[in-house]
Amino acid sequence: MSIVTAIQNRHLLGFRYDGRQRVVEPHVYGVNLKAHAVLSAFQLRGGSASGERVGWKMFLVEEMEDVRMLPDAFPGPREDYNPEDPSFSAVYAQL
Repeated sequence: MSIVTAIQNRHLLGFRYDGRQRVVEPHVYGVNLKAHAVLSAFQLRGGSASGERVGWKMFLVEEMEDVRMLPDAFPGPREDYNPEDPSFSAVYAQL
């Protein structure tokens, strides 16, 4: 499974992060300013260490486990999506 493919096809991703299952709409996959591969996504459901179960999150790709593209698609970018996010030094794929 490829994060890039999920973004290109607008499919939800499921994975485990910090020991909690997550389901997200992937928006940007790239490298942050600290040179880590990251995924910026809108979390729809699942756990969260912060207690915020829904909303925008940044995930370290190396800490994502059991990543799978789900059969469900989403319509496209969220209204508050920022394609010019300054948190990224490089982008591999984005909506």
